[in-house]
Amino acid sequence: MTWALVVLALGALVGIGTTAALLARKDRPLPDDPDAPLFI
Repeated sequence: MTWALVVLALGALVGIGTTAALLARKDRPLPDDPDAPLFI
């Protein structure tokens, strides 16, 4: 694999993980501080 493919793959994984975390966070009740870090 070339470095470009590695970077694209990592970017895709990070993007998917971030999107999944945000969607899961919206579906569950928010904590008292909505800006608190999301611990997975």
